[in-house]
Amino acid sequence: MFYSILGLILGLLIGLNLTITYSTVFTLYITISILIFLNGIFRVMNKKEMVVHKEVLLLGFEILISSLIAFLGEILGISLYLAVILAFGIKIFENSTIFIKNIIKYWIDKKEKYVILNLKWENFGR
Repeated sequence: MFYSILGLILGLLIGLNLTITYSTVFTLYITISILIFLNGIFRVMNKKEMVVHKEVLLLGFEILISSLIAFLGEILGISLYLAVILAFGIKIFENSTIFIKNIIKYWIDKKEKYVILNLKWENFGR
């Protein structure tokens, strides 16, 4: 756990201090990749058991297919990337709502256990 938090902090510090420039041609593909990574993060947060190899393979497959759809749209002159962005945007909202519902359910269950443990035996006789 400590190494995960340390890696996250170091990654954020390095990412904020680096100035990476790229061509505007790749902006569309970088945007799609960021959406897919966000979707992957929320999908992993919702799972109780995770198989790392499966998640990495699925993430790579999603990036490959969505990039191919966007590239095909550029060749045909159609804005197919909007369909990819819409689809992954909807998935992100679905996964985030499931995650928030799980947090609320955990919090309510924890609070109910606390209330049950604090009941006194005298209150049951009335």
